[in-house]
Amino acid sequence: PFREYSRSTRAHNTVMIAGREQSEVWGTFRVARRAVVRGARVQSRDGEFSFVGEYSPYHDRNTRHRREIRLDGDIWSVVDRVDGGGGLSLQSFLHLHPDFDASWGPGHILARAQGLSIRIEPFGFDEVVIKRGDRDPIQGWYFSEFGHSAPAPVIEMRVANNDGRVFGYRIARAW
Repeated sequence: PFREYSRSTRAHNTVMIAGREQSEVWGTFRVARRAVVRGARVQSRDGEFSFVGEYSPYHDRNTRHRREIRLDGDIWSVVDRVDGGGGLSLQSFLHLHPDFDASWGPGHILARAQGLSIRIEPFGFDEVVIKRGDRDPIQGWYFSEFGHSAPAPVIEMRVANNDGRVFGYRIARAW
């Protein structure tokens, strides 16, 4: 079950559309129909970094997930949008290292580990939950190497019915 989970969309820092995998994964080591990359661009200048990428999942070529990741100063921003797939549920996952503990603060999640505090501010979601080491379904696990697993926090952010809104999160050091 951990092998199946580790290959799943929900085991990665990405968006799951309608509870379905981005690519068709089957068997122990098999991948069939794959997500189609529609474009990707990286820019870096004057201390700023940005990445914009877009793909369509294997099961719906008319739906497109677009993600923009930006670093501006000390703040990371991840902004998502799903075009097409109106009314479908969306889940965005942010996995943290097992050394981190995550808890709610007013309007944000505070992640702490070994003297480091990180502030995570989700936006555009209907629901946000923190999971760690769940087994049914499997969620919130870290695999340092083959055969080794450790519970780790994962922030699961949900849009109940896709209406074309932007959603995502900002990450910054908490002082």
